Amino acid sequence: MFKLLNKMSIRNAAGFKPLAAFFLFCCLIISCSSKKENYPPVSVFAVGGNVYTFNLDNSPLYVKDYGINKASSHFTRKAVAPSKNGGCFLAWDQNNEMLLQVNSNGRVTTQVPLEGRLAYLNKNFVLSQKDNYVDDNGFEFDFYKINYIGKEKILLKKLWSGKIDIFISDSFFTENGICIAGGTRDNKTHNVFYITRDSIKNCYSMEKNGDFLRLIKVNENEVYAFLSGNEKSSPVLYRFYLNGTVKFVRSLMMDKNLPWRFECFSGYGFLYGNQLILPSQVRGNLCFIKYDTDEEKISGIVSDCDGCLTPLGKCEKDFYYIARNPDVDGSFYGISIFDDTACKRVIDFRQE
Repeated sequence: MFKLLNKMSIRNAAGFKPLAAFFLFCCLIISCSSKKENYPPVSVFAVGGNVYTFNLDNSPLYVKDYGINKASSHFTRKAVAPSKNGGCFLAWDQNNEMLLQVNSNGRVTTQVPLEGRLAYLNKNFVLSQKDNYVDDNGFEFDFYKINYIGKEKILLKKLWSGKIDIFISDSFFTENGICIAGGTRDNKTHNVFYITRDSIKNCYSMEKNGDFLRLIKVNENEVYAFLSGNEKSSPVLYRFYLNGTVKFVRSLMMDKNLPWRFECFSGYGFLYGNQLILPSQVRGNLCFIKYDTDEEKISGIVSDCDGCLTPLGKCEKDFYYIARNPDVDGSFYGISIFDDTACKRVIDFRQE
């Protein structure tokens, strides 16, 4: 079962299988300000092929294991999300290639066929990726809008189809579509694409050198990006706009607050107020570098963060994230809280 820290309790997590690797989980959250029909703000994530939720405003934190068709189903990274229907969530079953809506009692209220090898979804849209790389042109992708029919039923409407030469390293949704980043098959170029209702746009391209491109959405138009890896590299931020051609590159090498012996960015970042939170390797340890987007400078350093594998979302002053240092065997793996000045471990995924 989950190992609980700081006297927090998660009684119904018994039977949770050992976690093999960080890429088996995903998460998407409803913001704390968007409450409907008195349903609490919910985080939804998949780990070990199964789906879990917790309410962000609960104390102690209580994680619920849904156990949907455990014998035959498998839920994948980026393939679960809150539903527009309060108390429900969406989950794509990779084994059976079905998109499900599940209520708070664990009952599947509807299921819709959705073919693919991978899927990326939120409450409004789904992007599915087919199995095979086709004719050196890329993977086949289909982009759908999710239509809600009352509380029980959902339908999919295809908006766009096409081939893209990309192995996705990060993504986020907007009100109008999805932004995806990743490397080409020849491992030479990073690209960022923005897919909307009837079109696709290449927003950014750069050389790839064995690293991974990560994205931080600032608003519906403005995006920051950085390169995550294990090799020593320069602290460079890239900024671009989804609806324009203006691009900026900013090096932090001359910033007086850059930590001595900075090695590289490592992991996934997130937005906290007007600050970019950038997971970084410094002197062999993981920390968060805080970058003020208004002042365009480093505003502080927070140590002992364990690294961010997946941002979960902000509630009041606390930001929840999945923490782990993948380079250290036996390191903490679970949910942590960031409050702008420190990080605190909350729930340990590892079995005791």
